[in-house]
Amino acid sequence: MSSGISLRFARIFVMVVAIFATACGKSKDAAIEDGTGAVHPQDDVRLRLSSTFRCEFPIGVSGNLQRDSPSSTVFREKFSLVFDNVSVPNGTARMIGNNGGSDIVVSGADEGITLLEPLESGFFQMTVIYAAHNSSGSFKAVHSRHSSLMGWPLPSQYYGSCSAFR
Repeated sequence: MSSGISLRFARIFVMVVAIFATACGKSKDAAIEDGTGAVHPQDDVRLRLSSTFRCEFPIGVSGNLQRDSPSSTVFREKFSLVFDNVSVPNGTARMIGNNGGSDIVVSGADEGITLLEPLESGFFQMTVIYAAHNSSGSFKAVHSRHSSLMGWPLPSQYYGSCSAFR
């Protein structure tokens, strides 16, 4: 599968997910100020005006699906990703990680943005940057990896935050 086809598929996939999420999601006006990083209108604006994000993920969970009953392992493996040239209106961005950079697909939602990286294998890696923030002002984020090795699923998810830059 060529990267042009996989990027087109990824854009369509993200649009379908965004439409579904918008139809099923809560309005950000329903957020309550409770000191837990609830979404505030200024956070959403700051998120949407930023074109670069540096994300740090200090903790993760890997899934083991090799047996009949799934299991998981929590681990601390800090890693970073940088997203540059993020354009929600154009649905595009560039991701820079340990293995170099790649063009990715972006979709905006009411309370965050989704960055989707199609892999050569046909699987996807996805990062969601939420409008909710932590006490330092960084946006809360989740990075999900969906891959396999020799036919065995290798899912993992990482939790952290992203600092925004214009």
